[in-house]
Amino acid sequence: MTLTIQSNQASASFGGISGPGVTISGNEITISGQLLSVVNNELKNLIYTPVTSGDTLVLTVTDSSPEDNAFRTIILNTAVPTSPSNTSVSTNGSTGEIVNAGVINITGTTTLNSDQLFNNGTVTIGVGDFLILDGTRIQGGIINDNGTVEIAKHVAITNATLNISGSHQLTIDSGATLSLTGTTVSAASPNPRQAAASTHRSYSYCRHERLEFMGRVCSPVS
Repeated sequence: MTLTIQSNQASASFGGISGPGVTISGNEITISGQLLSVVNNELKNLIYTPVTSGDTLVLTVTDSSPEDNAFRTIILNTAVPTSPSNTSVSTNGSTGEIVNAGVINITGTTTLNSDQLFNNGTVTIGVGDFLILDGTRIQGGIINDNGTVEIAKHVAITNATLNISGSHQLTIDSGATLSLTGTTVSAASPNPRQAAASTHRSYSYCRHERLEFMGRVCSPVS
């Protein structure tokens, strides 16, 4: 597989890594490897020198077996160099992009796989219905869980409100991680299997694996 990262700033530069499979050409770097783990290992030492405090980077992944590719566009915020952050760009900013300005009703079993939902509206999971999130990011809006939300792999929810009603649940599969940033999780009728996760007296389910909430980790419960 091959990862290409390109900056929108012509004078930006990449460094920190070299060797077979790494090609740097001005404001673009390409990292190739037989396995995803090889590419991830190279990224640990990657250094990017920005030009502005809001450079835009386009990340493209190409897999030759089977042949497939995907991309994501982010704005890198380096206003605080010791604590950089990034924001995904909506409107043709990534593969698998969904822009919701209204209501999405989930009925039956629905899976979002490697998608990015820019949610300016509401997502509602019906009673007895399932929403499975697999390698997906949700930004903004309201999520009403009246059924079950299952976290199958790494999932991130940013600047959103997640409401878990009654006896309904959010489950995190073994080996999966849910990262919450700027997000309020509220559950009705909290019980001992729910752990306090914010200063807003909200609650979040912690089953099977781990939950990362604004830098705090909720450990699994049996």
